[in-house]
Formats: sequence, structure tokens, C-alpha cells
Amino acid sequence: MLEQHPLIMTKRPSLPTRRRYAVYISGLGLWLSGVAWLILHDVISPDATTPFIPATITPLCLSIHGACAMAALWVGGLLWGTHIAPRWRGRHNRVSGAIITAAFLLLAITGYCLYYMGDETVRAWASILHWGIGLLLLPAFLIHRHKQRAS
Repeated sequence: MLEQHPLIMTKRPSLPTRRRYAVYISGLGLWLSGVAWLILHDVISPDATTPFIPATITPLCLSIHGACAMAALWVGGLLWGTHIAPRWRGRHNRVSGAIITAAFLLLAITGYCLYYMGDETVRAWASILHWGIGLLLLPAFLIHRHKQRAS
């Protein structure tokens, strides 16, 4: 009788509670701070004359976004060995998992471009890609999670 490889998962246990909360907190912190920054920067544009919204709130959102990004990179690395690779080998939720992983990598690359690139054309394209992918990542994650629970 052939034995199952220990890294290939035949059933789908959920992530341990602490790891799941790390995903939720870093991901939701990223998404909320990114949406807040996008609204404040591109829709409201608070300044000294804007009532009830201090001008310092926009850079604060960006600082929170950066801190959550560092946490998300750490969580992503943790998930690679404990969730992504074993589930890929076990053929679980491959399409939605691949989409989320690719989106995560693109967000890291475009975030790097936004922070370090001086070329305004590169920054403009990186910005559009970054907020577009970022906005769509929450619904993609919810679909991925629902598919995992449904099966």
C-alpha cells in the first residue's frame, strides 16, 4: 500500500486561530488604511480649510498602511510554508489561491515602486495597479475563504 506524503494534505483543516487572526488583522488593516488613504487623497483632499478632517490624517493612513504591509509580508511568508505550499500539493483551492498569491506579489512589487521609484510615469502606473488590485483583493479573499469552508 502506498503511503500519503506527509506534506500533501488530504483534508482541509483551518488555520490555527492565531495565524488566522494574523491574516485577518494585517489584511483588514491594509485594506482599510488603503481605502481610507485613497478616499482622503483622491476624493476629499483635506487641507487646513477642510472642516472636521485634519490635514495630517492622510499621511497617518499611509503610515498605518506601511506598518500593516510589513506585517502582511511576514504573515505571507509564514503562510507560504504552512498553508500555501501544502494546499497546492494537495490540489486544494488552487485557482483562488493562485489569484490571491499573485495579487499579493503584485501589491508588494507595486508598493515597492511607489515607495522607491522616482520616475513619475512608473509611479502613476504602479499607483493605478496598486489600488486596483488592492481593492479587489478583499472580495477575492472572501471568495477563497468561502470556497474552502464550503468544500
